[in-house]
Amino acid sequence: PVSSSSSSSKMAATTTPDVDGLKYERSMVAALNEAGFDVVGADMQSYGLSDGVVAGLPSYFERFDDLIDDALLVASDAAERASPDGALPLFVIGASFGGLVAASLVASLSGDKSGGMTRAAAAHSKADASKTNGKGGVPSSANGSADADARRALVASRLAGFVLLAPALSLEKLKRKPTNALILPVVALVSAYAPTLAIGDKAPGKYEQIDAAMLRDAQLPKTDAHRTGCHDGKLRARVGKETLDATDRLRALLESSRHQQSDKQADTTAQSRLRDASNGTRQNGTPVDDPLAAVPSLLLHSVDDTMCDPAGSADFARAVDAAEFVATQDIPGCDEMWHNLTQEPGCEALFQHVVHWLAGVLERGK
Repeated sequence: PVSSSSSSSKMAATTTPDVDGLKYERSMVAALNEAGFDVVGADMQSYGLSDGVVAGLPSYFERFDDLIDDALLVASDAAERASPDGALPLFVIGASFGGLVAASLVASLSGDKSGGMTRAAAAHSKADASKTNGKGGVPSSANGSADADARRALVASRLAGFVLLAPALSLEKLKRKPTNALILPVVALVSAYAPTLAIGDKAPGKYEQIDAAMLRDAQLPKTDAHRTGCHDGKLRARVGKETLDATDRLRALLESSRHQQSDKQADTTAQSRLRDASNGTRQNGTPVDDPLAAVPSLLLHSVDDTMCDPAGSADFARAVDAAEFVATQDIPGCDEMWHNLTQEPGCEALFQHVVHWLAGVLERGK
């Protein structure tokens, strides 16, 4: 079955010069729908139609782990509703900051409960666990409970692959911006005492038309169905600190994965791991221990990206045998792309590249 996205997220939108906001037509979700994929999207806390932890404050969250928990709820619910019998595979796709959330979600599915992104129940229990997403009362946190473990097992067993578009796996270029370089030494202190303070600079965009459309989108009323909640200002202290910590944790996991893969027995080839992980399981049907390392992944990144360092994507692919890194400049029609890969000129060619990769993973998994 084919369905459109259930949210106003950026992947469900593309720039349309003659209207305010971002629209579904010619978007990545539209391309996936046309290829026969069901798509479920979600607005993160304080983005789009979702409420935030601080009423009326957009583009703000207190804990990055909350976003992983939210993504787990969405992914597990989508897997269960779309295919109760488990016949349909699941793919996870994230762009930019959403790419960091997507990668962290996959990391949290690890069977190793002693580390990674899997947290103990009491470690982060908070009163905000009862927050809703603003659309129907879905709790914002599945952290640590038996229900969360069941959800992780479900997603891990269905996961066939994940796609990261210009993911925020490395922010080294942003760190070097003059203002950010001055703030970094005290960001933890500012995050603790003035968490909502807007202090961090972002990289300027390459395409004025897209910047203008995103600015119009940010000014749309929260009730507008097409509003994605694009953030048009400086990064807030807590958001910056939590994001930096998340990238550090993920890099540590990748380094650990690199060492673990080098220690595997010789007969455990990358090809066999790709085949066995094509639907998130070993040949005996149990979830893989480390989906981040074993499940096929595609990372697309422009070498000209000054927002999220493409070196992060390249490092990911070097650390993980099942990962494939492709520079957008190597995709015909995508050579002028910068960072907003779902909206910039060449995006439709990029969408077809993703669709082709997804189809290839499914074919190899037969």
